[in-house]
Amino acid sequence: MTTPDNSKALPLLSLCNLVLFPGAVMPVEIGLLGQLAVQAPGPLEPDRLALATELVVYLAAHPDGVHTNVLTGAVWPRGVSNEVRDAALSRVHAWLGTDEAGRPNLVTDESGRPRPAPLTSAEPPPTTGDPTLPGGD
Repeated sequence: MTTPDNSKALPLLSLCNLVLFPGAVMPVEIGLLGQLAVQAPGPLEPDRLALATELVVYLAAHPDGVHTNVLTGAVWPRGVSNEVRDAALSRVHAWLGTDEAGRPNLVTDESGRPRPAPLTSAEPPPTTGDPTLPGGD
């Protein structure tokens, strides 16, 4: 993924036991520094991109989840109905799609907080021949 200034956006992940390999492609990539950018597999209407990006970036900055009232206050400081908030989150959920196993990339935890789904595994790349890289001989 590149940003409008053609710089690379780094994936932001809420992970514990994952090793990222050079060239690994994440199901959702979020760039938080510089130009905000989200690359996601699902569909999204262009006129909803700005709000959806703001929601995703806010949630990515809070990988343990955030209460929907806190999210509402942060994204809509003048207030918004629960129906509008829930519809926006539903669109973001569809936009972020699912991983290869069919698990959603945006989940709601047991306390009702939306958060980015943690990745639990990654396929190693083919052997590189470089002992300093994962998969090296």
